[in-house]
Amino acid sequence: MEKLKELFAALVDEENEFQEEDYNKEWLDDENWSITEDDGKKRGIDLPAVYPDGEINWRWS
Repeated sequence: MEKLKELFAALVDEENEFQEEDYNKEWLDDENWSITEDDGKKRGIDLPAVYPDGEINWRWS
């Protein structure tokens, strides 16, 4: 879980250039991200942006 925290922090850090090679390629693949709706249906999303304050921004893929 700590590795994902580092990934999300790096993704939203506007002061530094994101270094894609520092992270697992599977984590960066939009095909591997989804949400589960209240009815149990799973829907694909793009890699989310998770901010330190807990805000999460994502888009349907």
